[in-house]
Amino acid sequence: MLRRTAVALACAVSLAVAVTPALAGGAAPDPIDCVGPAGDPAPGTAAWHQRDLANVWCATQREQDELDSPAFASAFARQTPGIYATQLGEQLQEPTRPRLTLGQLVAGGTTADPFRTLSRWQDDLHRGRVFPVQFTASDGALLHGHVFLPSGGNGPYPSIVITTGSIQGYQQMYWWAAEGLAEAGYLVLTFDVQGQGASETFAHPCSATACPGVPFQQDYNFVQGTRDALNYLFSSPSAPTKNGDVNPFWASVDRKHVGLAGHSLGATAVSVVGQEDRRVSAIVAWDNLATPPKGTALRTPAMGINSEYFFNPQPMQAAPDPHADDAAFRQLRAAGVDTMQVALRGSTHLEYSYVPYILPASRLGERVAFYYTLAWFDRYLRGDRSATERLTATRFDKSSDVHSIGAGPFDPQQAAAAGNVEAGNTPPTINGMPVADRLSFYYLSGYSLEHGRLACQDLRHGCHGSAGGTSAP
Repeated sequence: MLRRTAVALACAVSLAVAVTPALAGGAAPDPIDCVGPAGDPAPGTAAWHQRDLANVWCATQREQDELDSPAFASAFARQTPGIYATQLGEQLQEPTRPRLTLGQLVAGGTTADPFRTLSRWQDDLHRGRVFPVQFTASDGALLHGHVFLPSGGNGPYPSIVITTGSIQGYQQMYWWAAEGLAEAGYLVLTFDVQGQGASETFAHPCSATACPGVPFQQDYNFVQGTRDALNYLFSSPSAPTKNGDVNPFWASVDRKHVGLAGHSLGATAVSVVGQEDRRVSAIVAWDNLATPPKGTALRTPAMGINSEYFFNPQPMQAAPDPHADDAAFRQLRAAGVDTMQVALRGSTHLEYSYVPYILPASRLGERVAFYYTLAWFDRYLRGDRSATERLTATRFDKSSDVHSIGAGPFDPQQAAAAGNVEAGNTPPTINGMPVADRLSFYYLSGYSLEHGRLACQDLRHGCHGSAGGTSAP
């Protein structure tokens, strides 16, 4: 019976998805409610399996939006050829610094969210400023990046380094965070780790027996890359890096308020470097916060945001361990260091990055991740105690939505009214939504703030952030 129910629901979802693009007269309705309360059916029941299958579909909504949206298709097709040509031209200018990466060699390999290009953000929308930079890693590889700044002023600004994920991750995937944080008043440095994106593949020197960072898929590229990026961020004319590089925006860096954010292996890297480097005041790890090596002194407030699935969501056969992803959170809490764990509902490993058409993610996960990322940095870099209210709130405010300019569902009426198909793109928003409805019903979300005076063991089930309060274990 359960098998027949599951197959019937899957078939219904497939049929609904197939007909969605044909609907007209307004934004197409979703065949499954991914926004309302998920409920708490008993594990193993028909209702539990139905909710599980619905959750799998909800974890693909971003991909469905891309496939269904003429606005997305238009923006993607318009931008990709120029990006590829630019990449090839830049490589020709550095013949001794080969970029043997998929992002450089495959057309469209570094096209991410087509509504978050640098020119649109800076020149069309005037939301901030961005400048290309490059610096030499400690092993001699040339790394490429960008510095994002608020739209006006010279700072100094609290500053954040973003480390990319692995498997050929590139910095364009994380411009949703870089742009939004810069708009909110931060200086943000993004960069491609060695062997990924626009950065060089090989170290200098590099021999057949010793070539640090080769192959690219190893912890070294991310951990050492984060250290090198931090050193570059802090460099100045009077204190260049050991390779002689100077951050041209050194005077705009608030050196006492610096944070790290990273995804996947980048999340592991910032979890480690952020605790060992006393220049770091806050950490945000996107899927997921890692436990530093044994013996590391824990001192830096750190947030982990985790997903339910890896690349492609699959039905659960049984309820998973709700604590499967919060080991680092529990370790920091035990050490008395402020920490928070946020598990996203209907989410994949790609909530925090962007691989168009190929890998799925939910529609709202990026907005929820940005909401908590911004609040965490506001609290621990700016010292804004009102940000604690956002971290412990039961409903989202508009602090994330004001920075939402990326891809979303298509609205044909909006496109028709503007006479421009790309104007039909509608960026997702979460203002007013209950926090509990955006959190995983499989994995626990909680916090331990103000040295444990604000404590929550299960945010989805009613923590309100009162002093000393806890919810159901």
